[in-house]
Amino acid sequence: LNFVVVGGGPTGVEFCGELSDLISLDLKRRYARIAKHFKVTLVEALPSLLSMFDKSVSNYVQEHLESQGVAIKLNAMVKEVTEDVVQLKTKDGGVDTMEYGLLVWVAGIGMRPFTKALCEQI
Repeated sequence: LNFVVVGGGPTGVEFCGELSDLISLDLKRRYARIAKHFKVTLVEALPSLLSMFDKSVSNYVQEHLESQGVAIKLNAMVKEVTEDVVQLKTKDGGVDTMEYGLLVWVAGIGMRPFTKALCEQI
Protein backbone atom coordinates (compact mmCIF):
# COMPACT_ATOMS: atom_id res chain seq x y z
CA LEU A 1 0.00 0.00 0.00
CA ASN A 2 1.55 3.25 -1.13
CA PHE A 3 0.47 6.39 0.70
CA VAL A 4 1.11 9.38 -1.56
CA VAL A 5 1.19 12.83 0.02
CA VAL A 6 1.11 15.75 -2.43
CA GLY A 7 2.61 18.93 -1.01
CA GLY A 8 5.97 19.51 0.65
CA GLY A 9 4.93 22.35 2.93
CA PRO A 10 4.49 22.15 6.71
CA THR A 11 1.27 20.10 6.54
CA GLY A 12 2.63 17.54 4.08
CA VAL A 13 5.92 17.15 5.93
CA GLU A 14 4.19 16.73 9.30
CA PHE A 15 1.68 14.25 7.88
CA CYS A 16 4.46 12.14 6.33
CA GLY A 17 6.40 12.16 9.59
CA GLU A 18 3.39 11.02 11.59
CA LEU A 19 2.40 8.40 9.02
CA SER A 20 5.90 6.94 8.86
CA ASP A 21 5.95 6.80 12.68
CA LEU A 22 2.62 4.98 12.69
CA ILE A 23 3.96 2.42 10.22
CA SER A 24 7.37 1.91 11.80
CA LEU A 25 6.34 2.02 15.47
CA ASP A 26 2.80 0.67 15.62
CA LEU A 27 2.02 -1.33 12.50
CA LYS A 28 5.35 -3.17 12.47
CA ARG A 29 4.79 -4.25 16.06
CA ARG A 30 1.19 -5.38 15.64
CA TYR A 31 1.13 -6.44 11.98
CA ALA A 32 4.74 -7.32 11.17
CA ARG A 33 3.90 -9.44 8.12
CA ILE A 34 2.00 -6.69 6.31
CA ALA A 35 3.81 -3.59 7.59
CA LYS A 36 6.68 -4.19 5.17
CA HIS A 37 4.26 -3.60 2.29
CA PHE A 38 3.44 -0.02 3.36
CA LYS A 39 5.25 2.85 1.67
CA VAL A 40 5.03 6.62 2.07
CA THR A 41 5.87 8.92 -0.85
CA LEU A 42 5.98 12.72 -0.59
CA VAL A 43 5.54 14.63 -3.87
CA GLU A 44 6.60 18.28 -4.18
CA ALA A 45 6.57 20.42 -7.33
CA LEU A 46 9.33 22.71 -6.09
CA PRO A 47 13.04 21.78 -5.83
CA SER A 48 12.94 21.51 -2.02
CA LEU A 49 10.65 20.79 0.90
CA LEU A 50 9.51 23.62 3.18
CA SER A 51 10.63 26.20 0.64
CA MET A 52 9.38 29.05 2.84
CA PHE A 53 12.04 28.23 5.46
CA ASP A 54 15.83 28.42 5.47
CA LYS A 55 17.56 25.88 3.21
CA SER A 56 19.24 24.22 6.23
CA VAL A 57 15.80 23.43 7.69
CA SER A 58 14.65 22.02 4.36
CA ASN A 59 17.75 19.83 4.07
CA TYR A 60 17.43 18.56 7.65
CA VAL A 61 13.76 17.67 7.21
CA GLN A 62 14.40 15.90 3.92
CA GLU A 63 17.23 13.83 5.41
CA HIS A 64 15.13 12.96 8.44
CA LEU A 65 12.11 11.85 6.41
CA GLU A 66 14.30 9.78 4.11
CA SER A 67 15.90 8.12 7.14
CA GLN A 68 12.37 7.21 8.28
CA GLY A 69 11.73 5.51 4.93
CA VAL A 70 9.75 8.25 3.21
CA ALA A 71 10.42 8.41 -0.54
CA ILE A 72 10.65 12.04 -1.66
CA LYS A 73 9.99 13.19 -5.21
CA LEU A 74 11.01 16.80 -5.82
CA ASN A 75 10.43 18.80 -9.01
CA ALA A 76 7.43 16.57 -9.71
CA MET A 77 4.07 18.13 -10.55
CA VAL A 78 0.88 16.10 -10.44
CA LYS A 79 -0.40 15.81 -13.96
CA GLU A 80 -3.34 13.46 -13.41
CA VAL A 81 -4.92 11.44 -10.63
CA THR A 82 -7.13 8.43 -11.30
CA GLU A 83 -8.72 5.96 -8.92
CA ASP A 84 -5.42 4.17 -8.20
CA VAL A 85 -2.68 5.90 -10.21
CA VAL A 86 -1.04 9.31 -10.02
CA GLN A 87 0.93 10.69 -12.96
CA LEU A 88 3.80 13.07 -12.22
CA LYS A 89 5.39 15.43 -14.71
CA THR A 90 9.10 15.64 -13.92
CA LYS A 91 11.43 18.59 -14.40
CA ASP A 92 12.95 17.00 -17.51
CA GLY A 93 9.48 16.76 -19.09
CA GLY A 94 9.03 13.04 -18.53
CA VAL A 95 6.02 11.45 -16.92
CA ASP A 96 6.27 9.02 -13.98
CA THR A 97 3.32 6.83 -13.08
CA MET A 98 2.85 5.65 -9.52
CA GLU A 99 0.19 3.39 -8.06
CA TYR A 100 -1.27 4.36 -4.71
CA GLY A 101 -3.78 3.14 -2.19
CA LEU A 102 -4.35 6.48 -0.45
CA LEU A 103 -3.58 9.94 -1.81
CA VAL A 104 -3.62 12.95 0.51
CA TRP A 105 -3.63 16.37 -1.16
CA VAL A 106 -2.09 19.02 1.08
CA ALA A 107 -0.57 21.15 -1.67
CA GLY A 108 -1.70 24.70 -2.15
CA ILE A 109 -4.56 25.45 -4.42
CA GLY A 110 -5.25 28.61 -6.31
CA MET A 111 -7.76 30.13 -8.61
CA ARG A 112 -7.18 29.49 -12.30
CA PRO A 113 -6.39 32.67 -14.29
CA PHE A 114 -9.61 32.36 -16.30
CA THR A 115 -11.72 32.07 -13.15
CA LYS A 116 -9.88 34.96 -11.51
CA ALA A 117 -10.45 37.20 -14.55
CA LEU A 118 -14.11 36.21 -14.64
CA CYS A 119 -14.58 37.05 -10.94
CA GLU A 120 -12.92 40.44 -11.41
CA GLN A 121 -15.46 41.30 -14.12
CA ILE A 122 -18.47 40.42 -11.99
